[in-house]
Amino acid sequence: MALLKPTEVTEGIFQLPAIASRVTALVSGDSVTLVDAGLKGSAKWIVRGLGRIGVSVEQLSTIAITHHHPDHSGGLSGLRKFTSAKIVAHRSDAAVVLGDKLAPNPYQNRLAALLASPVLPAFYGPTMPVDHQMDGGNNLPFMESVQVIHTPGHTPGSMSLYVRDKGVLIVGDALEYRRGKLKPPARMFTEDRNQAIESLRQLLELDFETICFSHFPALVKDAKNALRDMVEETAN
Repeated sequence: MALLKPTEVTEGIFQLPAIASRVTALVSGDSVTLVDAGLKGSAKWIVRGLGRIGVSVEQLSTIAITHHHPDHSGGLSGLRKFTSAKIVAHRSDAAVVLGDKLAPNPYQNRLAALLASPVLPAFYGPTMPVDHQMDGGNNLPFMESVQVIHTPGHTPGSMSLYVRDKGVLIVGDALEYRRGKLKPPARMFTEDRNQAIESLRQLLELDFETICFSHFPALVKDAKNALRDMVEETAN
């Protein structure tokens, strides 16, 4: 379900409405980086949301995709009609976005995967160029204060973004936040759950207070301690 209006997480960081997810806008001066693109058809939602926070789509310099699933990458082709922003993805998922590799079925349940298979290509939308293929530890182009953290498991190329000067983590689907509690990514859509949980441990090495998710409201206070508690509970 799309958000009805943009939400300010902290100064310069906003969550915007998209179809089937929410996207995050990082505003730094005249430059805007968008994290994820929503499902196919989300472009008008996103452009409208940018306007509501006082920036234009022409200010977009970068669109960073946390992973290749269609509710994160499907809106890229629509956004390209409005902007020439550079597209960024982790190199392990870039081949799917580029079309060099067939998009795997995100459903891990065999029956669900079988039922979804005929319609998945329509949700993914057209393949798109990836201007920058990232590795863990890289900084985002045009926004040096944002570091790529490779958090594989949900998909091989799932990446989180660490906004160092704001103490904010943007985790895509690497985490869920249900009924006031952090949880590992959904089993239904996670390729390697054990790897996904192991990826969360490295996030505890970072200094952050806030976590932004793709399908849940942001956890804006004491997020690192909440993540530490979740990791410890999962290990027991």
